[in-house]
Amino acid sequence: MDEIILSERKAREDIVKIINESGLPAFILKPIFKEILEQVNIMVEEQYNQAVLNKENEKGENNE
Repeated sequence: MDEIILSERKAREDIVKIINESGLPAFILKPIFKEILEQVNIMVEEQYNQAVLNKENEKGENNE
């Protein structure tokens, strides 16, 4: 869990640094963020579905 927390902090700092150093105005950044958020939402849904499948598989294995 500590590794995830440290990775999240590092990723956040790296992203902020890249944004700040890009010098791009907000009207350019906004559509980029929107596209990234859409992609992240897809990944979240896929990870949720995979977790549900894994849980169902665990239940099936325990019932055998």
